[in-house]
Amino acid sequence: MADMEEKTGGRYTHKPLRINRLGGRDPETGRKVNQHIGGGVKFDYFMIDFHRRGPTAQGATYDERVLEVRRDANRTCHIALCAGMQGKRWILATENMKAGDIISTSGYLSENPVIGVEGNAYPIGSLAAGTVINSIERYPTMDSETFVKAAGTSATIVRHQGDYTVIKLPHKHEFSLHRECMATVGRLSHADIDSKIFGSAQMHRRFGYKMSSGLFHKKDGYFGRKVRALPPVRQLDTPPQAPPPFQRFTLTKTDLSGLHGHAKVHNLIPSGYSTRDYPE
Repeated sequence: MADMEEKTGGRYTHKPLRINRLGGRDPETGRKVNQHIGGGVKFDYFMIDFHRRGPTAQGATYDERVLEVRRDANRTCHIALCAGMQGKRWILATENMKAGDIISTSGYLSENPVIGVEGNAYPIGSLAAGTVINSIERYPTMDSETFVKAAGTSATIVRHQGDYTVIKLPHKHEFSLHRECMATVGRLSHADIDSKIFGSAQMHRRFGYKMSSGLFHKKDGYFGRKVRALPPVRQLDTPPQAPPPFQRFTLTKTDLSGLHGHAKVHNLIPSGYSTRDYPE
């Protein structure tokens, strides 16, 4: 978000931020792109560090102590405040993480599979098959997106294939990622969020969810369950290119009219027809 980059200067901070809400509108065009979002109580925003990096030497780790585990109004799972030699940062809390725990991060890519410890971060190529992981990098870069960030979810390492590791996501789709991609061992916290209720319609408004239409949409025979085969393993090799910058053009009334440019002449003239009078 442009507002967050302006207030932080493009640097990470563990301090709470007061970010301007978009209300479901696109930041560039201002058009409504996300319905039933807007209003509500203003919550502090905490920046989450999804890319944990550690020393690549064998046996060396970067250790941190968990200072606090708390709820976050901006996401479903709980977040944990960790402190180490390089400072403090917020990460996604695993299921059994609590204050006082020591968590480690290792960037060493071992040849033999490692039995991961919950809360620790490793390259996925070092973990044994069947390990439950979360916060998985799509590409081994600091600016890549991550898989598995919702409360109570986790992915599973299926197998290793050369320089890639195949993982199965919660929706059962399989992806082949670079072995250097980092991930955290364990299942994400707050798994019982689906069994909790808001309690009232006003509570929805406090959290920024606006009411939808009260029209009853009757279901017909086109809403049956569709059983389809899972897609083949998708390999994420190179990051996608950045989209082109947003362009905005302003047209005058003359440009928008139908009698401008090629529209000034008859449609048959560009095809070779002439407007001169033919002799009889």
